[in-house]
Amino acid sequence: MIIDTCCVPYVIVFEAKIGQRAKQVWEWIAMRIIEDKHRVLVAGGAGFLGTHLVEKLILDGHEVLVADNFSTGRKSNLERFDSSRLEVLRHDVNFPLYVEVDSIINLASPASP
Repeated sequence: MIIDTCCVPYVIVFEAKIGQRAKQVWEWIAMRIIEDKHRVLVAGGAGFLGTHLVEKLILDGHEVLVADNFSTGRKSNLERFDSSRLEVLRHDVNFPLYVEVDSIINLASPASP
């Protein structure tokens, strides 16, 4: 399953300030991820939104693979999480990444500064 939210993060941040949009988006994502615990790739997972999503996925018992080039996100944002369920890769989404995962959530954007 692929959930591509490449252009959505800016909308989510804006609407989260005026309501419960972020919670609704998470519920939408959670409904599409099977309740069984599995391996999820979060592209752009070291940024503001990504770290909150990673935290929720880890708390729900999923194994999380974060792929980020750290141009706007920080590796230090991910240091607080359970390392047995988290793997971090420095990777640019402009290039292919071949990994075995059950779901992909794309919060990365090649247009980021």
